[in-house]
Amino acid sequence: MDRDWNDFKSIYSKAGARDKFEEVCVSIIQKKYPGENVQPVKANPGDMGIDFFRGEIGDQAIIVYQCKFFLEQIGESQKKQIRQSFLKAVNSKLYTVAEWVLCLPKIFDFNENMWWSDWKKKNEDRYKTKITLLHGDDIINLLKQYGLYNIFFKIDDSVRIEKIYNKIVGEKKKEFMPDNKFIDTLSIDIKNFLIEKFSNKNDFDNLCREFKINNFFSGNFDSRITSFLHYIEHHYPDAIEKLYRALLHLRPHFEKIIHTLFIKDN
Repeated sequence: MDRDWNDFKSIYSKAGARDKFEEVCVSIIQKKYPGENVQPVKANPGDMGIDFFRGEIGDQAIIVYQCKFFLEQIGESQKKQIRQSFLKAVNSKLYTVAEWVLCLPKIFDFNENMWWSDWKKKNEDRYKTKITLLHGDDIINLLKQYGLYNIFFKIDDSVRIEKIYNKIVGEKKKEFMPDNKFIDTLSIDIKNFLIEKFSNKNDFDNLCREFKINNFFSGNFDSRITSFLHYIEHHYPDAIEKLYRALLHLRPHFEKIIHTLFIKDN
């Protein structure tokens, strides 16, 4: 089972994924350079232009790592953040930068590669500092190489959920609520659960993504969720089973509640 960075964001939430991504990057660099000093920097109040570094700060020029959890396109706002982070590091009077490494979960498209290549060359020449990009595929490959992929992407949790699902639906011979008249038979408790757990844009987008649906729903989240349920009723013959699996994936900590909502004894 392979997961990507959109799954990563779904697992940890948009805000949580940013911090977790930095933890991922620190972990792989510690594995890649065993015996070297690799340290994150706590913001107090700022991080001095460093998310984490490799080397002995103060005694030698260090390798500075900057983590940006950019999944979408690299627009002017993202470019500005990258430039500002780099300049803050290379202009610091407190330490010297031997190399500056940008860690991103995304892969650059053609135009982004053109911008990066041009910006990188100009700033390497100007500041005499090596600039390196560690992109999403590089990071996933390193996670797999060092045995960390399953941990950070919670693959074991998915396998466990699949086993629970098979056990409940198969061995115990329990069945889902009938698929016919989906909205009518769907209990108010399930609707309330969806409204409670998915009434913000990020979470609702993740729910739609489980069904490979672009979020085109409008209105308040009560209306959006009702429209979403009507949509999957008409487009997915196994709508209830698929919704059940999606909620187990997105909200594994509520698996007992989800079982209670969806599964009934024969």
